[in-house]
Amino acid sequence: MPKLRPTAYIVPNYFDSSKVDLRTLGPIGNFTMAQWWKAVKHSSDQDALFTDLEKSLSDPDKQNRYEAAFFLNILNDPRVAPKVAEVLTEFAPKSLGPKQAIAETWSVGPFADSRKGFDLRMLQRKGRSIFPLPIHQLLKR
Repeated sequence: MPKLRPTAYIVPNYFDSSKVDLRTLGPIGNFTMAQWWKAVKHSSDQDALFTDLEKSLSDPDKQNRYEAAFFLNILNDPRVAPKVAEVLTEFAPKSLGPKQAIAETWSVGPFADSRKGFDLRMLQRKGRSIFPLPIHQLLKR
């Protein structure tokens, strides 16, 4: 990834104050929620919400357990990782269903498009429509 010029991190402030260098406000770049969660000091509200989600992992309602596991999985917090894995495993499909024989298959093509790559604009350039009727009439059928 190309390195940005130092001025790329400086943004104007449209109120009556000076420009702001974003690098002075914290880490700059791409990071995951798990990286952010691990790096920051959590507020009391964040800790309370985390505790509520952790309790929801044991909720009698299956959907509530899954929703809590989904959001806690994004944080990848080792305090709840085993329980999150357990709940997500509960939702994993056990199988794709019974095996069935393939009764028939269909195939289409090749199409004679003169190597234009199915460029439908070629029909419009010639003044023709690709549909025999206007689209609103086709949808009524």
